[in-house]
Amino acid sequence: MTGESSIDPDLQIYNNTKPISVEGGELRTATEKFSAEVYDRNAIPPNTSGYHIPVKWRFQQQRPAAKVLGNHCEIILNLKVRGESRDIKIEYEK
Repeated sequence: MTGESSIDPDLQIYNNTKPISVEGGELRTATEKFSAEVYDRNAIPPNTSGYHIPVKWRFQQQRPAAKVLGNHCEIILNLKVRGESRDIKIEYEK
């Protein structure tokens, strides 16, 4: 789509001993909230090496993703760890 930009952060899980499923997520900026696109709903199996968390955000504004994010933003991930719901917050500062 013309003018679309996206963010697919390289978030990794290391040394997990339990299966982890990504249920959803949200990107919060100073002025907006965006729901995550989870592009793989299969559980992340227990492993000792890194495993990419399958989330990304698309923006349909006519501006680059860096402008959308601003100086501070946060990602909230909704995970299920062996059936138990957990939220994780990741903060970014420019």
